[in-house]
Amino acid sequence: MKQTNSYKQKIFFYLSAVIFLSLIISCGGFSKLSNSNIPVDIYVGGNSGGKYSDDRVAVYWKNGEMIPLETKRSNVLSIAVAGNDVYMGGYYIDGYTIQADGYNGIPRACYWKNGKRVSLSNAKYGSSVYDIFVSGNDVYVCGWISNREDEISSGYWKNGKWVGLVKAKDGSWLVSIFVSGDNVYACGRSKNSDVKWRPAYWKNGEWIELPSLNEKKDAFANSIFIAGNDVYLGGHSYNNSGINIACYWKNGKLIALPSLSENKDASVCSIFMLGNDVYFGGYSYDNSGISIACYWKNDKIIPLLLSESKWSSVNSIFVFGRDIYAVGLIQGSDGFDIPGYWKNGDWVKLDAKGYYPSASSIVVVPRPTVQ
Repeated sequence: MKQTNSYKQKIFFYLSAVIFLSLIISCGGFSKLSNSNIPVDIYVGGNSGGKYSDDRVAVYWKNGEMIPLETKRSNVLSIAVAGNDVYMGGYYIDGYTIQADGYNGIPRACYWKNGKRVSLSNAKYGSSVYDIFVSGNDVYVCGWISNREDEISSGYWKNGKWVGLVKAKDGSWLVSIFVSGDNVYACGRSKNSDVKWRPAYWKNGEWIELPSLNEKKDAFANSIFIAGNDVYLGGHSYNNSGINIACYWKNGKLIALPSLSENKDASVCSIFMLGNDVYFGGYSYDNSGISIACYWKNDKIIPLLLSESKWSSVNSIFVFGRDIYAVGLIQGSDGFDIPGYWKNGDWVKLDAKGYYPSASSIVVVPRPTVQ
């Protein structure tokens, strides 16, 4: 759910014969387990760094073991697990070469199913996937494609067929998707006539704009989750003082969340729901101006502090039984990024190569029983 991303990002359902629904997705989810002693498989998506910031390749970690998906520039922004199948949504760079000023190539939207790449768009001028959701036999992935005029068309692919939702010269983005029954929800933002970012979601193609703290300033919806008849979205909105306020929307009503400092930015990147509790993953800057990874349980902020990190952030959150997993990054004392996740507040480092790795999404599922 972030991307995801963030982006992105950057939450899912999973099928178990007695107590799970039919899937799990990386920017949201639902679980009714009360016993966290059940053996689990932990999937984390992201990339492993190379020598340069643009020389990163798509990978995922299963129970801490890194598994590469590509050999050239690529990235995983979202994960879904359905039955025995693992889906990773993201992009790869077509025509990839490294030059003195960075990489050269065109991003191509794709997902990987059990490690095999499935290309989604032949858009000549670039495309990418931000989020993936599996419902029954249908695979939904939201993202964007562009054209010669640099117009970004945002929408989603259903089983490889593109469904366009919005086009804007200055940009429009769908960053999270959720399917409930016959309804397809996708959230993101688009610029209005005043060139301000407006938060919104689409339900079966219908645009539904959300309120913000200041209608003359930007606001962003980063993640969506549907629970029964309730629609939850998480993100941030600028207030009158120009501060990013972490917030969520429930059925269109904006609710501000507390932060570590009233005068510093904060944001929600991911949502997960368990029973009557809502969890939001993201970050909040402290009084010293350092980004601190945190999550909110309902309206209470819980910082995830690490003495050795310069800054940190949560990109995706997932709850399994009593255990709370929050995946993201910390910046080490050497200034380089370190991917990993917190389990109930304890940091678990993920091994990665290079200088600029990332961890964008996490899914936890019960380990299959060996027959």
